[in-house]
Amino acid sequence: MADAVERELDLDAPIAGMSLTHEVGARPWQSPPQYNTIEEALSFYLPRIGDPNYIGQVIGLLESGTSLTTIAETMTLVGAMEGKHSIDVAVLVNPVIVEYLKGIGDLTGTEYNIDNKSEDISITPTMVEKATKELQGEKEVSEEVQTEIKTLGEETLEKAKTGLMARKNNQQEDIVEDENIEEEI
Repeated sequence: MADAVERELDLDAPIAGMSLTHEVGARPWQSPPQYNTIEEALSFYLPRIGDPNYIGQVIGLLESGTSLTTIAETMTLVGAMEGKHSIDVAVLVNPVIVEYLKGIGDLTGTEYNIDNKSEDISITPTMVEKATKELQGEKEVSEEVQTEIKTLGEETLEKAKTGLMARKNNQQEDIVEDENIEEEI
């Protein structure tokens, strides 16, 4: 009798390869990414992080002790899973997002942790007080700080475009002129 029950349980197990039965391209990560370059991915993330509707949540994460790298890696991991960009772009965008979050923390006077090593998991009475105050009313960020955050996002995007391997504007113009000369010949 016990053998019959064990055999019945074995029949309920998933079939080998069952997870591979979806059509190719049916999952977001199996199709080409929506944003192919670092600049495109940053133009997707930075306005969303600095959005006045969500800046209170970002500041709350910083105040709770969540590290900047954890926030950035989580955002880009979700973006890669949704097919927004590739894993390679996620790895290259993470440091820029961390710098942007640091700038938000500096502008708002919020303390932050950069890496996971300095996270403090213990809950203090001041954290409970802050959480209670936040539940009673959303955190408001002044319009001046919001405009500073927006300009910080634009500056961060410009700095990313002038990275180590980026071409200078005059070099790009020279290349376009050379191509035009070649076309004339």
